[in-house]
Amino acid sequence: MLRRAWRQVALLALPALALACADDGPVLPGATDGDDTPVTAVPVDPPATTTSTTTTTPTTEPDPTGDDVTEPTDPPAPSAPSTAPPTSPPDDEPPADPAVPGLPLTNAAGEHERYSGIGRLDGLGASCTAFLLDAGPPSGPAYAMTNGHCVGVFDSTTVLRDAPAEGATVTFRLFADTPTAVAEVPVQTIRYATMRGTDVAVLELATTRSAVIGLQPYALGSPPREDADLQVVGVPVDGIPSEEWFLRSSECTAGGRTRVVEFEWVWDEAVATDCTGIVGGSSGSPVFAGPLPVVHAIVNTTTIGATGGATCALGQPCEVGPSGAAMAPTRTYALPVDDWDACFTPAWDPDALGCPTEQAPTTVDAPRRAVQPGATWAATISGGGGGPYVAKAGPISVTDCRDADGYALSADVVDTPVGDLEGVYVLCAAALDDRLQPDTRQAGVAVVVVDATPPTAPIDLSVVEGEDGRVLVEPVFAPPEHSSYQLKAGPAGEVDCADPSGYDVYRRIPVVVETIPATMCVIGEDDAGNRGAPQAFTIG
Repeated sequence: MLRRAWRQVALLALPALALACADDGPVLPGATDGDDTPVTAVPVDPPATTTSTTTTTPTTEPDPTGDDVTEPTDPPAPSAPSTAPPTSPPDDEPPADPAVPGLPLTNAAGEHERYSGIGRLDGLGASCTAFLLDAGPPSGPAYAMTNGHCVGVFDSTTVLRDAPAEGATVTFRLFADTPTAVAEVPVQTIRYATMRGTDVAVLELATTRSAVIGLQPYALGSPPREDADLQVVGVPVDGIPSEEWFLRSSECTAGGRTRVVEFEWVWDEAVATDCTGIVGGSSGSPVFAGPLPVVHAIVNTTTIGATGGATCALGQPCEVGPSGAAMAPTRTYALPVDDWDACFTPAWDPDALGCPTEQAPTTVDAPRRAVQPGATWAATISGGGGGPYVAKAGPISVTDCRDADGYALSADVVDTPVGDLEGVYVLCAAALDDRLQPDTRQAGVAVVVVDATPPTAPIDLSVVEGEDGRVLVEPVFAPPEHSSYQLKAGPAGEVDCADPSGYDVYRRIPVVVETIPATMCVIGEDDAGNRGAPQAFTIG
């Protein structure tokens, strides 16, 4: 998922909050030292209470089929998420930066008129890309499509229906050489939005189809075949001056279909691609597989810019294979859109036969995203008409919520152990249908990572000297590795960081250092509660 305002990486939007969505995670301020207040870090021996676990992280091949996998009686242990090493370039030329979008598109001679129906979505908490749909009667409203996370849906439980979109707009014809041809169209209603198994929002525009006859609408087609030549067109904004927010394109190739897990979402039919230039603002970009105005998939997340050592956290999407979940470098993912064509008959009809909307979704709410071995799910099942419910849980590599096998009657509170070995686990829950079978199409899922490895990444400090001469120091949060801190400080030479006594929980209030030079000791704690070794910093 790409969100510019909180780019830890992926789900590719630009929110006013944190997840791409190709951007995930809150924006974390970089450590900035005061001009006259140098800070240096030195390693120290950990206290006796600190333990370290070595985890083997094998590289796994993606599962290109996305086929259902039946849960065995004794499921294999999940592998910890890992990052495969990038392939070396074939020649001596430096590789192009995959995070740099392509050149702005022009249209003075009509050379890119076929992209006139692609625009920038603003006003719903994110800057994203949206595209006009070739759907609905001429006298009826015009519709556009974007990602669910672009309209404020940012969890695996919410389904948004018929929500107002006051102040939202889609700006079309954003070509670099035709600024007077820009067309801004208000958004009337968010007809449907979800991140449950997909990442889609259907927008009703405050105009009719006949009123936007000069803009190119797009049909929805089947997902691209493997090795197909693709073109992604969108309006990336992350790192680009606002006066250069134009349509840009990326030419790339489709890989296989694969299951993808990121944060609390599972996408079972994602299309893996090598598309580059996918940054904040690219969320919702249409994927073309030829010259026809047919969209074959919609961009929603990427590993471009993702850090190593990921646990499939926000901004670190992983592909699910037989051995577990692993992050693939420089990979952009797009989700199928062809089923949504059935929702227009010809006007928007969410109850139409074949339309993939959920009428009674089952939800699973788990309070923690990462836990240590032996922890329980502590999850609550709801929705789906109120039960009875069936559920199953296990390593994500062998647990597929779409597969009816393995489900068993369950209470609405699940407090069984997650797992003893590191890796990604899922808890699936569904209501029973009229035939007393699991309604897997509307099943809910919770994703939890079992993590026993203490964080080892260097801690960043923000050091600022105030006008009164005092120095304000605070550690910079960097989840999932550094989600909380304990610290202590004192005059240089008088503080022993290896001594576990004297540490206090950091409560997001800058520490005032009045005596320079000083020593600050900081212990980082990850999302699962694992404590790293203390790190010592000299202030001044």
